[in-house]
Amino acid sequence: MGEKMIKPGPNLCMLPMEERHVPFLQNLQMDWDNADLYRMRNVIYSVFETVAWYRNVLLNNESLRYFIIAANDDPNKNPVGLVYYSNISQKARVIEQGIYLEKKLRAKPTAILEVIHISARYVFETLNYRKIKMHLTERRKSIMRALQAIDWVVEGRFIKEVFFWGKYYDEYRLSLFDESYHKLVAEFEASGNDYQRYLKARLKNMPSADIKSATFQIGGD
Repeated sequence: MGEKMIKPGPNLCMLPMEERHVPFLQNLQMDWDNADLYRMRNVIYSVFETVAWYRNVLLNNESLRYFIIAANDDPNKNPVGLVYYSNISQKARVIEQGIYLEKKLRAKPTAILEVIHISARYVFETLNYRKIKMHLTERRKSIMRALQAIDWVVEGRFIKEVFFWGKYYDEYRLSLFDESYHKLVAEFEASGNDYQRYLKARLKNMPSADIKSATFQIGGD
């Protein structure tokens, strides 16, 4: 897709998805606990169908971009997470984002913060867009609290918008704007590019119940 080099974080990097990553995407589809995060909506595709989708849809759709998250020290760059962008509006300079991380990363607040930082940097510095939006169901209120702590804004609630597991769920739309992002970057750089210190500083005014491990868990509340 001709993507420019995306500046990595201290531990993780974001790379354009390749066909060799299809098995990872296939495993993601089977992770039902996270179905509402990547909005698969209870649909499972075969490996053949997923490869066909990659070749015929993803590679030819400018409004849909998939990236894998990998460890910087992994020479094979095996995926441990996924960031995707959809509903890309070049005229309005708005983009929708979804994030999925493997369980071992979901338990690390600083890893989650790093992925959010890398993905936002791609949107605001590489693409020069002005707004990211993300949809989360009511099951992800802890994630919403965490995102609000780093200046994401809850823009709206869609009542009984999502259906899976035989039940309807409310869905919320959150957004991060470019001016807020640049403010966060300045604060992060002032912390010495220390994610742990930065995280503590951003969360210091939140109620203690919201700062426990579940606060930044991407995948199950």
